[in-house]
Amino acid sequence: MQKELTFRDRHLGIDKADLEVILKEKGVSSLEELIDQVIPENIRHKDALNLPEAMSESEYLEHITELANRNRVARSYIGMGYYDTVTPPVIQRNILE
Repeated sequence: MQKELTFRDRHLGIDKADLEVILKEKGVSSLEELIDQVIPENIRHKDALNLPEAMSESEYLEHITELANRNRVARSYIGMGYYDTVTPPVIQRNILE
């Protein structure tokens, strides 16, 4: 029986079996060794990232809904005053091309 995957496992990264295939193909024994070969030392970030604990899928949906509810509907004035004008076809063609 296969273990149930979390949201994070389903959507982020690869599983251990895939990682082993990649490492074997590249001729390295670990992900750290592969990173050493690929990413120059002087551009690596050494410190741990200061990130909050990950949310569950339902917590995130609640959070994003709360953020979306802060939006307000505003009237768009884009294009106001530009109706009833004629753009010559040659100009229109050059703009669209």
